[in-house]
Amino acid sequence: APLNLPPGNLEIEAEDLDRPGSGIRQVQLAFIVDGEKVASRTYSVRVNQKSYGLVAKRSLVPGYLIHAEDLTEGLISIDSQLADSEIVFDPKQLIGTKVVRPVAEGSPITEDDVERVPIRIRGEKVTLVQRFGNVQTTAPGELMEDALKVGQEVRVKKSNSRKTFVGRVVSPWEVEVR
Repeated sequence: APLNLPPGNLEIEAEDLDRPGSGIRQVQLAFIVDGEKVASRTYSVRVNQKSYGLVAKRSLVPGYLIHAEDLTEGLISIDSQLADSEIVFDPKQLIGTKVVRPVAEGSPITEDDVERVPIRIRGEKVTLVQRFGNVQTTAPGELMEDALKVGQEVRVKKSNSRKTFVGRVVSPWEVEVR
């Protein structure tokens, strides 16, 4: 049925989309004339949802370790195979990871495409660092679990005792304990 609207300044607002994501969706449009809502209708529309995220600057093959120069920001179409939550926005999440599935140039890189490579493995020696204001003490220690990334909390053991601590990895060689 035709939509008859009064004369005036027309604004059209999308009030509601039946569900997020790309594909055929039902959208409710509000028709506003001179600031007053005068009608609303539901229409079927094709939605192509896009988001900015990290994409491969070149083709990446399984076994390859990702470096900063392998990544660039790109506009990614979100479809039923790629949820918005799978898109990686922070390069730090990908740098140093190992590719497990081929990634084409310009394609988004998701957590499923990579695996974390430990920066240090369980049993390796590290330096335990403890800071008190401007004073810093260090002691030799050993990792009780793999350290996958800087910032991760790991269990460590002081080398000259059996005492274990939980600390935060601050570099591949140091764990800060409290």
